[in-house]
Order: sequence, then structure tokens, then C-alpha cells
Amino acid sequence: MGVPALAASLGLILVGGLLGVGLLRRGARRSLAGQELAERLAALSFFISDVHREPRSTFINYRVVDGYKISQLVRLTLLGLIIALAISGCGLLLSLKAATSAVDMAYHGGPTLTHAEVSVVFLGQPEVKPITRYVRWLVNSTYMDSLVEYRVGRGTFGHVTVVPGHLAATITEADVRGYMPPAPRMLRLIFLPPGVEVVGHGGESGYHNFVPGFGGYAVMTDVNFTAVTSTTSHELAEAVTSLIPTQGWANGSLGEIGDPCAGVNRTLDGYIVQKLWLNSAKGCT
Repeated sequence: MGVPALAASLGLILVGGLLGVGLLRRGARRSLAGQELAERLAALSFFISDVHREPRSTFINYRVVDGYKISQLVRLTLLGLIIALAISGCGLLLSLKAATSAVDMAYHGGPTLTHAEVSVVFLGQPEVKPITRYVRWLVNSTYMDSLVEYRVGRGTFGHVTVVPGHLAATITEADVRGYMPPAPRMLRLIFLPPGVEVVGHGGESGYHNFVPGFGGYAVMTDVNFTAVTSTTSHELAEAVTSLIPTQGWANGSLGEIGDPCAGVNRTLDGYIVQKLWLNSAKGCT
């Protein structure tokens, strides 16, 4: 939220409230049953008449409203208070609108994958068929339909690649890319065996990247099926809406569309998927 605008709004409300309290405190000592409010408010005219260099008798012009004697001073004061409250209310609404816009994902000009061709790579392990079935379903599911506001739709499933061999406990990004040929037109979801981490991504369950000439890819290190499906949906959604990390749809404070909702899952067609930030919903859905 815009702090200056909010502070100004609250300041106006406070001034209005203090003005009303001050008027009552400066009220005359006399208290008549039907005129107490008017008499108390009118007492402030001493101060105002001194400021304006006008006699009290010419400044106060009483008018009877619903049985109460209301001076012109009181009417003007109440009008000023209403205007101050109206201005502060408008400022508060504008501040709230600005705060809401501040949490939206914005497009930063980078490439997206409108209808991605997605392939699966099992690196250093045999094919895990439940994961293959999950990805095949995911790329052409209603989960992808939710990305329409980011100008992305359903994709197609490409193929499965198994890269045999033993991997060290720690490998580099170059190692990951060295196990497969470039595929600039394809998004590859790469699944590592248990216990293998990528330098610079230790402790992460997944990430996505793009290298010119090689193409886009996402790497998953989770071994629990529920966890790996959540991570896969997260990384797929972010890769197609921001192929180059943070250069597509992203927010400087929140990250990409999956980051504000990390670990918050839902069930779709019997599968676990992670919720995503949608501007239209102003939250994770």
C-alpha cells in the first residue's frame, strides 16, 4: 500500500475527529435541554472571530433546525468535516487500489510458451511410469487452461528419454545439459534420481532455466510422488509463462506465478497440483 497516501488519509480523518472533539470541549458552560449542542459548538466562534477580525455578533447567524439553534459557523464546520472525510475516503480507496495492483504479476517482455511441446527426461535412473503419465495428463489438462490470462494455453506431450548411468551426488548445470542434445523448440522436464543435487540449487525441490541454443528446461529433485507432482506443476507453469526466469510474467516482490503459492496444493482429476497466483483472483487458486 502507498504509505504517503494512507498517512494523508488517516491524517485527515484524525484532524476531522479532533475538530469535532475540540468544538464540544470549548462549549459554553450553560446547558439548555434543547440547545446544548448548538451552544457548545458556537463557543468556538470566539477563537475564529479573533482570527478573522470579525465581531462575534456578525459571525454567528443562528438558524433553527429540528428544534436546535444551529449557527452558520456550525454549519460551515460540519460541511468542512464532511468534505475532509470524503477526501480521506477517496485517498484510502486509491491507496487500496494501488496496493492491489502492486501484488499483481506483470509482463516483463520475455518469451512465453503459448502451446508448449513438453518432453520428459529421466537422468541417471529408469523411467518412472507414474511420473510420465502425470506429465502426459498435465500438459493437456484444465490446469493449463487457468493460465489463459497470461496468454498461455494447453501444450502437447513429446516423448520420454532415459539417460542411463550413475550420477555424482553433486552435478553442475553444464552436466545436466551435457547429457542431452539441444532442443530449442521443446521444454524438457528433467527428473534426477534421489540424493543428487545441482550446484547453486541445493535444497531446492525444482527450478527452471533457459539457455539460448539449448532451450528451456526444468529440473526436479523430489522423490516422493506427491511432492514431485506438486513441484512439476509449479515449474511447468512458471516455465511456460516466463521461459527466461523472471523475464516473463513475474512480480519483483512475489517472484513468478508459482512462488507465492509454494507448497499450497489442490487435487485435480485425482492428481496433486500446486496452486498458482492468478491476477484475476488476486491470490492463489
